[in-house]
Amino acid sequence: MTINDLEDVKIEGLCGSGYTPECKFVVVKITDKGGSSKLIIRGVVGLRFHVEILARFVRNELAGEYRTNDAGVANLVGELEFAVLGGGMMEANASHGPISVWGRNIDPMTMRVWGASRAFGMEPDRTETIRMLQTKLTKLTVVGK
Repeated sequence: MTINDLEDVKIEGLCGSGYTPECKFVVVKITDKGGSSKLIIRGVVGLRFHVEILARFVRNELAGEYRTNDAGVANLVGELEFAVLGGGMMEANASHGPISVWGRNIDPMTMRVWGASRAFGMEPDRTETIRMLQTKLTKLTVVGK
């Protein structure tokens, strides 16, 4: 497997036509032996912890086990390395009519991104996270808190 085989953004269980409950996500930097790297975002509706999302990603997409070194970098069968940069929460509302978020009305087709992972903290560039989500979730407007 190469890093190009991995989708940039994958949110499991996201519904495009209706209210989607809160979903947690992680931002992961993947690096191959040649030094090429890319950021990916993974989220799963219904999982309670960011570490569960990471474990699911490793198990289902990389089909491997990982070991973490002192710097927090994990090695996968000597082919890829990854480091979780952080994470947060997101919530989509694709219902009919405007909704109120933090005292202001927003478009009903909006994905709101906020918060930080207790396990991994917040990724260093939330603007990049929002840009990546917007590229994938073209039917929604992705906004920060």
